[in-house]
Amino acid sequence: MSEAYTADHPVMVWFRAAPRAGELPPGADVHAVEARSPADGAVLRLCARVAGGCLQAVRFRAHGCPATIACGAWLAEQLEGQPVTVLHQVSAMRISEALQLPATRRHSAVLAETAAADLARAVAGA
Repeated sequence: MSEAYTADHPVMVWFRAAPRAGELPPGADVHAVEARSPADGAVLRLCARVAGGCLQAVRFRAHGCPATIACGAWLAEQLEGQPVTVLHQVSAMRISEALQLPATRRHSAVLAETAAADLARAVAGA
């Protein structure tokens, strides 16, 4: 597949919609992490409000290609409302499959997996 995505390709759908984009107001129950890709300079920031062992609200900010933004949007959407234990189950392979990422953009899914693992550590350390 070429990197010129069609309008209905999952990457473009999530990139355009970008649900849950933004930040959460700071608070004792809000945890934020930032994952960076030294190879291409992409950044994915995840923040979550945690209460009762549940990810009550999840937001993301991303800087990078459409695939990176789509991965952040997809991940935040999948995580919100879930128990914090799902953070350990996030996999780059699952994200790549869900977004039909070409091999040249799978690093975006790895970045999302890294951000989820970092968020799991931040929540556990609180």
